[in-house]
Amino acid sequence: MPQAVAVFENLSLTESCSRYDYGLALAKIERHGECLHVWQELETVDEKFAEQKKTVCLFLAADLYDRFAEKGDYAAIYRDTRLLLNSAGDCLARHQIRSIEDLLECAKYAWIEELWDAEEFETIAGLLEGGSAPMTPTLLALHAKIWV
Repeated sequence: MPQAVAVFENLSLTESCSRYDYGLALAKIERHGECLHVWQELETVDEKFAEQKKTVCLFLAADLYDRFAEKGDYAAIYRDTRLLLNSAGDCLARHQIRSIEDLLECAKYAWIEELWDAEEFETIAGLLEGGSAPMTPTLLALHAKIWV
């Protein structure tokens, strides 16, 4: 299956069928985030495709939780969780989406901790802009350190 992915990576994917096949090849080698990214361009009401997309979303969610538990690359976890939320609105239940939103917040703050240690304050400021989290004393202190 990796050979199939390599073939698709070198093609211009203008047709829906090609995008579907490429996404499926990615899913089969457990590159679920990339699969969803490729499938974002597809517009279809096919029930079988919707079920496949839901399955890929669930596999990606499980992978994200595993990666977070292993204290992995929080920037990648944050990026992939955002992709999942953008892709999964039509295929996951509300309680599943809320759980993934919680993971996104946890990944964001874990990434901020890494960024703080690396003194990447501009990136931190970008992550904190327009945040939906309530302003706690700790978060207020972080804002003060970033923007002062």
